[in-house]
Amino acid sequence: MRRAAVALLCVSALCLALAAQAEADKRPIGIADLIEVKAPSKVTISPDGSQIAYVLTTPSLADNALSSDLYVLATDGAGQPRKLASAGSTSSAFASVFRQALTWTPDSRSLVFASHRDGMSEIRTVDVGSGRSAVLVTADMLEDGYEIQGAVGATFKFSPDGRRLASVARRKPVSPAPEPKPMRAIDADDEWQPAEKRIQPDWMSMMNLFLLDLDSGQVMRMTTDDYDVASFDWSPDGTRLALSLKTDLSRVTSYYTTDLFLLDVDSRQLRPLVRQEGQDDTPLWSPDGRTIAIHTPLLIVMGEDDAITNIDTPKLFAGLRRLERPAQLLIYPGEGHVIYDWSVEQAADVSRRMVGFLRKHLGATGAATGK
Repeated sequence: MRRAAVALLCVSALCLALAAQAEADKRPIGIADLIEVKAPSKVTISPDGSQIAYVLTTPSLADNALSSDLYVLATDGAGQPRKLASAGSTSSAFASVFRQALTWTPDSRSLVFASHRDGMSEIRTVDVGSGRSAVLVTADMLEDGYEIQGAVGATFKFSPDGRRLASVARRKPVSPAPEPKPMRAIDADDEWQPAEKRIQPDWMSMMNLFLLDLDSGQVMRMTTDDYDVASFDWSPDGTRLALSLKTDLSRVTSYYTTDLFLLDVDSRQLRPLVRQEGQDDTPLWSPDGRTIAIHTPLLIVMGEDDAITNIDTPKLFAGLRRLERPAQLLIYPGEGHVIYDWSVEQAADVSRRMVGFLRKHLGATGAATGK
């Protein structure tokens, strides 16, 4: 968890550098400046703790596109960030986030990433020392009808022995996506409720889990279209995978329900572990392989005037307290849902308290008081 703190501090330093540059320019920030801000994401520390890799997304007004490049830098701050590879470009800000995926090889010598260039989606590896890149998986290596997908929750993960790589892929759309319908407003009264209807169009499809055997080069599909893989984690002995699966996307009320399953890698047998309403997401195995659940403190922040989460957030906090789980709720008077619209003083206080919270629970010294 200390590594997570290092990554957070590095990203914070980059943001502070951007702010310092704006201060040095001594001019108001315009729309073009906001559009052209470079955004780091997918920050990940190498297993040996010596380097940080991240994806830097750069907008281009001239090309109406967002390009994503892969960078590395040393955790001790020596040297400058070094560009290793390009992950491709897209005209969609939404797609630029959801198509990125990045992980280190267990020996810390190479990176594996999703590449989307020239209409081709691939899983590639790049040697950190030499910069040489090679293809690990192409769409042709998958079963017919599947395409590589870099997702937020379900990304690439190596087995503990480093011999297999787990990733997700989805079926290609069977028909073109429909044209977006024009927006219309309705006058809703207190009795209005959203209609129960399908929220996943037929042209969308569920994510499936695939395994690449690095020794043989064989790619195997491990799940079926009956499930949508939201996230996963390897067991310490590499024999099983804990999967967070969506089992029904046909109704509004079931979209945010994910259940925990166990997948035996050799037999491909899937069995439910936890099935209940709500999200059971982002499984993480304990080092001894006996448990999957983790017990972690939670810091909850909300604006007093937030009309979106003002009901569910206090309920969440109350539920955690009833379960005797460590949780802290901070409510800021006069503030709404989007923190970017908060006053400078309130937003700065949130940042100070978050840093203090992370330092306290990550074991660092000199925790901020938030005062």
